[in-house]
Amino acid sequence: MEQTRVKACLASADVFVSASKWEGMPNACLEAMAAGLPLVLSRIAGHEELVEEGKNGFLFEQDNGSALADLIRGLAESPAIRLRMGRESLRIASERFRWEDSAARCLEIFERCRNLS
Repeated sequence: MEQTRVKACLASADVFVSASKWEGMPNACLEAMAAGLPLVLSRIAGHEELVEEGKNGFLFEQDNGSALADLIRGLAESPAIRLRMGRESLRIASERFRWEDSAARCLEIFERCRNLS
């Protein structure tokens, strides 16, 4: 999907949900955070780094569809909470997951590896 369509989809959403069973660093979740969306994510390693439980979203146990449905329902019924959590997602993404910082960390790793040889 081209970038403008992704932004349009995220802009029209109220909540971002991912029920993945495994992830590295889930870029789709980071994009949702940058779009100011609250998160409802399965409790896995990559997701756990992104969610501050109750602040910018919720985690649910894998394969627990009823918990997932309850979390989505709760957010659907609470526009004020969605807005607050979405703002917090944007703040977290802006402070902790900036592309410039990621690029700088990659360069540091490359330099350390180069100095080992």
